[in-house]
Amino acid sequence: PYDPFRHEEYYKSMAFFNNTRDEDTPGEHPTLRMYEEEDQKKLNDISVWVKKYASAEKQVEVNNFLRTLEPKIHAHSCDQFINGALVDTKFLGIRNGGSVRLKSTNLDGKTNILFHYWMSKPGGSIELRSDKLNGEIIASIKLDTTGRKERTISVPLEETSGSHDLYFIFRNPKLNPTESVCGVEWMAFRDDLPGKNQPDFTSIGKKFNFLLNTKVENTPIMVESNSDLFRETKVFERGNWMVKGELVTPDVPKSLNPLVKNMPRNRLGFAQWLVSKDNPLTGRTVVNQVWEQMFGNGIVETMEDFGTQGDLPSHPQLLDYLAVRFTNEQEWSLKKLIRELALSATYRQDSRVSKEVTEMDPSNKWLSHGSRIRLSAEQVRDQALEVSGLLSKKMYGKPVMPFQPEGVWQVVYNNDQWVTSEGEDQFRRGVYTFQKRTSPYPSMISFDGSSREVCTIRRLRTNTPLQALVTLNDPVYMDAARALASKMIAAGGTAEGRISAGYKKAVFHSINDRKLKALATLYTEAFDLYKLDQKATQQILLTENAQPELAAMTIVANAILNLDEFLTKE
Repeated sequence: PYDPFRHEEYYKSMAFFNNTRDEDTPGEHPTLRMYEEEDQKKLNDISVWVKKYASAEKQVEVNNFLRTLEPKIHAHSCDQFINGALVDTKFLGIRNGGSVRLKSTNLDGKTNILFHYWMSKPGGSIELRSDKLNGEIIASIKLDTTGRKERTISVPLEETSGSHDLYFIFRNPKLNPTESVCGVEWMAFRDDLPGKNQPDFTSIGKKFNFLLNTKVENTPIMVESNSDLFRETKVFERGNWMVKGELVTPDVPKSLNPLVKNMPRNRLGFAQWLVSKDNPLTGRTVVNQVWEQMFGNGIVETMEDFGTQGDLPSHPQLLDYLAVRFTNEQEWSLKKLIRELALSATYRQDSRVSKEVTEMDPSNKWLSHGSRIRLSAEQVRDQALEVSGLLSKKMYGKPVMPFQPEGVWQVVYNNDQWVTSEGEDQFRRGVYTFQKRTSPYPSMISFDGSSREVCTIRRLRTNTPLQALVTLNDPVYMDAARALASKMIAAGGTAEGRISAGYKKAVFHSINDRKLKALATLYTEAFDLYKLDQKATQQILLTENAQPELAAMTIVANAILNLDEFLTKE
């Protein structure tokens, strides 16, 4: 209501993203299928074949389908259920003699139907009829009789044109009246691969069907719907999603730079518009986000709101200069932008500040001294593991499940469990930690990590006792303390020398006498305790052959990893 955007313009902007294939399905469709080396060779063979007997556009279309299995139609698109239902809102569960309708399906040029289903008992068939329940049979689908639970099959279609209502009739008289013939997840209507009359066509077809049923790694992605599956966007009257208003098409707000005529009205065109030289907002937003990461606060402090209700920039000319330079000279290179900021005299200022400067600029809004900010949730954990030598350098792959307390992970709708990763996977970077919106990773939440339930542009930093409880007691930080203590012991020399070495490794500067005395006293007290209590020594080191010296140094290492200067970037 405060910025120059009309109600309908919001929905026009939303229309760019409302035409994706994302339909909240259990398989997180659409996904990018990552094939193993041997399967990738089959995909390459198919791609070469299609290019040989058809156009380059057809080659791209076939390749994209095998990589994403899109476009396809999900079970929840069906209606008019007879003797069946949509199981768990996601699968067709039709009993013997039952049927379901798929409305207004374009069959122009379609010669096959791909059918992905699973079954608890083998056998049965499905008839596909056109326009009505007793209409012409255009396909007959024989279901698996070998007991295979899940598969994708390709079934030929009678040549048909235009859009038709399709009726699927399920049959298996051997089943009990309450049993479903099968569970259908999705279907896709396609044409034949090119080169049908060539000698090796059968071999290519087998490779195609093999890839459809290959188990692969899947990564959720965004894929745009084609014209057959186009999703309409309508204005919600007074914001009520149940009351649909006028139909709108993708467009950008009139108050901003317009879409150029040659920009397509889809997500690609929207992306081109975002980074157009006529759009100053994107560059400023990116620069402001990077500035916030490095200085603690953005030039515009309300990173999430660049509108009229957000804060004004503290240094508007600086923001303009950096944005123009970033989008033109640096050509959107984040590396170049970060390098320029890091080498600036402003960033390299000392964070120590006099009382007079603190009174004049308490929040460092005017950049009177170096920034001093607590590390992010992921960085706190990663730094402790890095200093201790435990951090895994492994890149990419599946998310991991490091230790978390029992009882945090509670799942209602399935049997999923939190299975603690083994080996170095326990110590991968925080970005690889498995995230579940209803059960976020506890230690990261304590350090203001996001639960992922809503989009969070800016994390507000807090300082609470819970954070100290995490870094003092969480097993991850105790593992780090034990590993750091082992390095300190290995450094040799006196206890004070070992403490000095561990301190310098953690904070990159030498320890002063006051801190050294305090940590040395802590070591002495801990050592006196553990040399008299073997059970406590074993508990702190998690081993039977526990040495009091290492246990005491672990306590000191734990204290070092909890120092404010260790958890703060300054």
